Amino acid sequence: MEKRKKIIITLFALGIVFTLGAPYFPTVVFDVIRLYDYHFESIRWADVIPSIRTCGIIFSLWGIALLYKK
Repeated sequence: MEKRKKIIITLFALGIVFTLGAPYFPTVVFDVIRLYDYHFESIRWADVIPSIRTCGIIFSLWGIALLYKK
């Protein structure tokens, strides 16, 4: 039971972090990519941010579904 509770909390927290952190993702990636001198102009950020946010929402809903499944 304790392991199940940890999984639920982890999924929900990960979903919240992804959902709220999606707008800041390009800044972090730019800083990392700049270290390796990569051509980051070719990355389409308008498509990346919504997909990260969607992934966060899915993780949150997955955690809530596991909570109510019991």
